[in-house]
Amino acid sequence: MIHYGFISLLIAAVLYEPVRQALYHLGEEVGGVGGVGGLTNEWSCADNSTVFSHASFGPNVCFRHGVVAGLTPFAVVVLSLWTAPLLVTAVISSHIDNFNYARLKRDDIVRNFSLIYSAIELLWFSVPAAAYLSSPFYQSDAMKFILGISIAAAFPLSWNLSLVAIPGFHRAVFLLSDIPKDSSVKIHKRIAWSVVGWATVHASGELLYTCARDSASFTKGSFRFLFWAGAASAGVLIIHVVVVYFRHHIRGSFQCVHRILALILLLCATVHWWPFAFFLCPAVAVFATSRAFISEHSNTLSFSSTNFVFALSLVSVICGLCLVWYIREIVLIGSSDKHPVLPFAFPLFALTLEYAIARVTTTVAVAILARSTPNNDIPLLEDTVFQAVEEESSS
Repeated sequence: MIHYGFISLLIAAVLYEPVRQALYHLGEEVGGVGGVGGLTNEWSCADNSTVFSHASFGPNVCFRHGVVAGLTPFAVVVLSLWTAPLLVTAVISSHIDNFNYARLKRDDIVRNFSLIYSAIELLWFSVPAAAYLSSPFYQSDAMKFILGISIAAAFPLSWNLSLVAIPGFHRAVFLLSDIPKDSSVKIHKRIAWSVVGWATVHASGELLYTCARDSASFTKGSFRFLFWAGAASAGVLIIHVVVVYFRHHIRGSFQCVHRILALILLLCATVHWWPFAFFLCPAVAVFATSRAFISEHSNTLSFSSTNFVFALSLVSVICGLCLVWYIREIVLIGSSDKHPVLPFAFPLFALTLEYAIARVTTTVAVAILARSTPNNDIPLLEDTVFQAVEEESSS
C-alpha cells in the first residue's frame, strides 16, 4: 500500500510547477522572490506594514509573517500535499500485515520506472523552460538564453535531489514496501545520474552567465552566500562522481564515503535553495526509520509495525520543520540588524532538527515495539526475505 504514497510524491512533483504557474495571478502568494518566496516567506518590500526590509539580505527582499507555525498559506498547502498521501498510506499499511512478493518483477519495476521517469523529467524541464524562454528578457541575447536554460534545468535538478535519497535507503524501502533491494538500488542510481546531468546544465550555465555579466554576485551582498552554497554543492557533486567512478578501488569504505558526501551535498543544496527544507521531509523520514532499525537490530517487527514507525517518523519530521520555521519567523521579522548569513542557517537547522526529532522518535518506537512483540508470532524479516527469494527462484 505504501508504494502508492511514494508514487504520490512523483504526482505532486509533476503537478507542482504547472499548477503554480496557473495560479500565478495570485501574485507573491505563489511566487515571491526567486519564484519560491511564497514557500519561504520572501516577498518584495512593497508593504512595510507587515514586513521589514532586510537590506543586507538582498535588494528589496522582505520576510513576511506566516499563518501557521511561521508557514505561509502556500507552504501549508504544499507541505500537506507533499506529505499527507505518504502519511495516510503508511498508516493504512500499519494495519495490514501482508507482504506480497508474488507481484514482484524486478526487471519490470526498473524498466517501467525509467521510462515513466524520463517523461516526467522532460515535463519538469519543459514547463519552466517554455515560461522563461518566451520572455523577451531571455530572448534578447545568447547569454540570457543560456541563463534561461540553466534556470529551467534547476527544476528537474531540485526534484531529483528531493527524491534520490529515498531509494538509496533500500533496507527501509524494502521493509516499508514491496520493492526489493536490487530494484531500489537501480532506481537510486537512475535518479542519481539525472542529478549529475541536470546539475551540469544548471551549474555551467549559471557560472558562465555570472562570470560574463554578474561577477559581483560572488562578492557583494547576502546573495553571495547563495552563490557560494551553489558552488559548494557543485564541488561536492564533482567529488562524489569521482568517488563513484573509483568505487571498485575503495570497496571497503565506499558506502561510508558515499553517505557522507551525499549528506554534505544535500546540506549545501539546502543552503542554496531553501525549499529543500520542505521537499526533503520524506527522505529524512525514511533515513531516520532506516537508522533506527539498523541501530536496534529489530528483525522481529512485523511489516505493519515498520510502517507505523515510518508514520511516526514523518510526523516528527514535520514537527521539526514547523518548530524551526516558527523560530525563524520570530528571529527574522523584527529588527533589521540581523547578520546577513542568518537567513541561510534556518533551512540547514530545519533539516538537522527534522532528523534529530525523527531519529529519537523512531528509536524509542522501535525499541518499545521490539520488546512488546512476541518473537514466535511473526516471522523474522530475514526469514521472510529468504523465503521470498527461494520462491522466486523456484518459479
